[in-house]
Amino acid sequence: MHSDAAPAAAPMPGNVDKYTWRDLVRVAIRRPMSLADGLQREREDNYLLLRHIAAALLIYSHSYALATAARGESDIVAMLLPGFYGGKVAVLLFFAISGFLVTGSYLRHPQLLRFVGARVLRIYPAYVICLVLSLLVTGLWFTRLSPAEFFGMREVWGYLFHNLGLTGLHYKLPGAYDASGYPGVVNGSLWSLALEARLYLYLAVLALCGFFRFRHFSAAILLGAVLLVLTSWSHLAPDLEGKRALTCVFACTAAAACAARYVPVSTRLLLALGLLTWGLRDSPIAYALTIVCLGYFTFWFAYRLPAIPLRLPGDYSYGLFLYGFPVQQAIVQIDPGIGALPLTAAALSVALVLAVLSWHGVERRALDLKRTRAKTIEDMKANQHGLAAHAKD
Repeated sequence: MHSDAAPAAAPMPGNVDKYTWRDLVRVAIRRPMSLADGLQREREDNYLLLRHIAAALLIYSHSYALATAARGESDIVAMLLPGFYGGKVAVLLFFAISGFLVTGSYLRHPQLLRFVGARVLRIYPAYVICLVLSLLVTGLWFTRLSPAEFFGMREVWGYLFHNLGLTGLHYKLPGAYDASGYPGVVNGSLWSLALEARLYLYLAVLALCGFFRFRHFSAAILLGAVLLVLTSWSHLAPDLEGKRALTCVFACTAAAACAARYVPVSTRLLLALGLLTWGLRDSPIAYALTIVCLGYFTFWFAYRLPAIPLRLPGDYSYGLFLYGFPVQQAIVQIDPGIGALPLTAAALSVALVLAVLSWHGVERRALDLKRTRAKTIEDMKANQHGLAAHAKD
């Protein structure tokens, strides 16, 4: 739901030319390029835009589950992709982006403490604020219990302290959101954040063991494990929660980061993969192929297309992810008869305001702290060698 992308990920006005549809098509089918070529674009990619699209898609999909007036209806993704729905596709996109960018971040700066510190600073400050606000707002306005009854219950404080560890998550608060399609659930999106944090921990353990010292070997091992799981998919237990699919797409794009020079980013390859997936849509491997296709799509969208300007002063995708579900629950409680599309529009508007406040008040400050710490370490090392940190060869 987040990455190492800097606040400057959105191109500044005047830095990106305006493209016509003909230009976009011509650029998309130009000569083959690799992921390494894409990385040379110095963050002038479309990951920022894609993360915002995924966050909006997640809110859109959740509207069909939370709005009781929308029972029996399906979002457009569920109609087009059997076995999938908007929320599942959105989270797969998040994990594909995260696997690639976070692994690439460690490969560029292979310092374990820096890697762990960066992950903690990116996830926790905004997450903790969201937990506290959700608890307070729910207790004051969106439960049938009185504030004294609500805050006097053990389950309420268990919700806060259990969820701080991102393990054994608690989703419900007593007497809350009883008008919703998911009564009592405060933030149903947190399960994927917990899984993502766990995958970051696995990456850190692999790094501690020296796994990434030989990048091509690392890529082969990760990709081999993914292929083994995908080819055995129909014989494995049903992936009801989607955790195996998310782990596969994360590992697959992590492998691509390790072997970026050898991974082509091609419109023709994406079309071929899409046609193969569609042609085998009734086969046992259709689900696995769709996962691979979505993962590859993130590379194509980020690097094959020209940089599409998203003129935002920050990255609001994580805030949209954190606040989308609680805001939707609150709106349904206020207007129990609201439909899916009006709920989507209202929730996006309110969640975006909260995401802006989260970015400028919490997330950007945490990222500044991360960069300040990295610079301090660089200065200390330079001083130890009698060099100025800004000295050039």
